[in-house]
Amino acid sequence: MRCAIISDIHGNFDALERVIADAMSFGSLDAIWCLGDIVGYGPNPNECVRELRECEICGTAVYAVAGNHDRAATGKISIAEFNPDAATAARWTIKSLTPETRAYLDGLPVRLDGRAVPSLGDFTLVHGTPHDPVWDYMDSEAVALASLAEIGTAHCLVGHTHRAEYYALRPKGHSGQLPSSGHDDGYDDDGPASTQISVSAFDHGTIVDLEPDVRLIANPGSVGQPRDGLSSASYLLLETTDRGQTRLQARRVEYNIDDVQRKMREAGLPPRLIARLRHGR
Repeated sequence: MRCAIISDIHGNFDALERVIADAMSFGSLDAIWCLGDIVGYGPNPNECVRELRECEICGTAVYAVAGNHDRAATGKISIAEFNPDAATAARWTIKSLTPETRAYLDGLPVRLDGRAVPSLGDFTLVHGTPHDPVWDYMDSEAVALASLAEIGTAHCLVGHTHRAEYYALRPKGHSGQLPSSGHDDGYDDDGPASTQISVSAFDHGTIVDLEPDVRLIANPGSVGQPRDGLSSASYLLLETTDRGQTRLQARRVEYNIDDVQRKMREAGLPPRLIARLRHGR
C-alpha cells in the first residue's frame, strides 16, 4: 500500500500538483488522505478540488476531512474569528467557488477513522484535534495525550498547525530512538504501564516505522502554506513494505512560488499572505 497524506493545501494548486507528482514518482498511489483546508488563502481553490476529484477518477481513492477554511467557504462556520487577512481571503474564496467545488467542500466530514472506513486501518483523520476537529490545534504533549485517549484507533493524523511534526506515545524506557524537538517529555503515570510522550519535527526524508507499542499523532505539515520556516511544500508518504512493515516518510517538494505569488497579487489577496509563501512563516 502507498498513500500520500496531505493537509492545508489552501488553494495552492501549483504546490499540490508538485506534491502529487512527487508521491507518484515512488509508484502508483492507492490513496490520498487529505486533512482539510483544501481552500482559503490561495488563488486556485477550484483547481485544487478538481485535482483531487481527477485523482479519484483515475483510480486513486481520496479520503478528505474538512478544515475551518473549508467550512467557512461554504458558510458552515463564521469568519468572525478569522484574523483580517484570513477573513479577506475567505471572502474572496467564497465568491470564487464554482457550484461543483462548493458542493464537494460542503459534503466533507470532519472526522474519518478505520472503524468507519476499513481502508484507513489504524488511523483517525481530523483537521484539528479529535476533541474539536475543525478549530483546535494539536500544539502540546497534553493535547496529544488527551487526543489519543479520545480515539478508537492506534494513531491519529492532523493538520491545521502547518508544521510537519509527530507526537510519539511509548512505554517509558522504550529503546526506540525518537529525536527530541527540545520540548520536555510528558508522562502519563495513571495506567499500569507508565508511558511518555514526545514531539519531534519531520525533516525531509525522515522515516518513522510504526511499532506495535508506539502510538503516533502525525502532522504532514502544509502543502500550500508551510509555517515551519521552510517554503517547500510538505507531505507524508505512508507505505507498507512487502514484509508488512508500515512506515511514514516525510517529504518536502519545491514548486514555483513566484507564479503563485503573481496569481495572488492579480486576485488582490493580502500582501502578507503573498509574502509568507517565500519565508515559510
